[in-house]
Amino acid sequence: MKKINLQVLDELEDIPRLIRGHGKLGGGRELAIVLRPTSGDGMVAMSSKEEGTVFWHPQEGKDAPKWPLPHAGQADKVVQSLKALQQGLGRLGERTLKAQWRAYATFDGANLHIHLERKIATYAKLKIACDGNGKWTWELERLAQWYSTSAKVNGGAALLSAAITAGLQASVAVLGEACSMRDSHRRQPFDATYAAAKPMPEPKAKKKDPVENFSGKDKKEPKAAKPPKQPKEPKQPKEPKEPKAAKEPRAARGTGGAGTKRAASPAAPAADAQKDQLLMNAFQAAVANALGGGAAAAR
Repeated sequence: MKKINLQVLDELEDIPRLIRGHGKLGGGRELAIVLRPTSGDGMVAMSSKEEGTVFWHPQEGKDAPKWPLPHAGQADKVVQSLKALQQGLGRLGERTLKAQWRAYATFDGANLHIHLERKIATYAKLKIACDGNGKWTWELERLAQWYSTSAKVNGGAALLSAAITAGLQASVAVLGEACSMRDSHRRQPFDATYAAAKPMPEPKAKKKDPVENFSGKDKKEPKAAKPPKQPKEPKQPKEPKEPKAAKEPRAARGTGGAGTKRAASPAAPAADAQKDQLLMNAFQAAVANALGGGAAAAR
C-alpha cells in the first residue's frame, strides 16, 4: 500500500484552509491532491503515460473525492487549476483546539483513501476519512482511563468542513463526562495501580483543640452613669491698682551762658522771685556806682 503524506496549512486551525500533497502510485503514475475545506473546493489529479491525465473536482455540493477519477483533461490546464486552487486562501482561521491536524492518503491499488486526524485531548482523537465513495465519515474515539471508559461516536457528512464541525460538537458530550470526573475526583479510589504507587496521604495528627480557648463569660451589668460635673464659678476680676504719682521733672543743668534752663519748680515760686529781686538790686547798685565814679572823674 502506497502512503502519501499531505501538507495541512495551517495545522493549528480548527478547520484548515488548505490540504495538499503529491506522490507516486507506482506503475509510472503520479498523484496530486488539493482540498480547500473552508470553501468546499478542491481537485484530485492523476497522470501517466498510458492513461494521460484524469481528475476529479467537487460537484453537487460535495467535496469528498471519488475514485476512479471520472474526468479526463489536458495536462497543462489541470496543472493550472491545481495552482489556482492554492491562491486566495483568505485570512487565518480560528485556532482554539489543542494539538494539530495530521493528514495522509493511502492507495491500495483499487481505491484512494484520504485521512485526517487530530488529538483533541490526551485521551480522545477525532478521525475523518474518505474512501473514494464521495462521502466523508468522522469518528470520535475516547480512550479508557481511570476516570472514563472507552467510547466511540461517529457520523457522516457531504462536506469536509461539516464532518469536522460534527465531530467537534460530539466531543462536548463525550469529553465532558470524562473531564468532570477527572477534575473533581481523586484517582486513587478508581485506579489500584496508581494508588499503590502514590497512596493517599495519612490523616494528619490533630493539633490542640482550638475550642479549648473559649471561656464562657456572664453578661456584665452596665455601670451607673456618672453625674455631670458642676460648672466652676467664674473668677472675680481683680480690683485695679491706684496709679503711682508722677515724678517731678529735674531742672536742666546749665551749659554756660547758652544752656537751656531747667523749668522752675512750681513748689518754690516765692524763692525765685526773691532771687530775682536781689539780682535787680545788685544790678542797680552797680550802675549807680559806675555813674558816680564817672562824674567824679569829670570834675
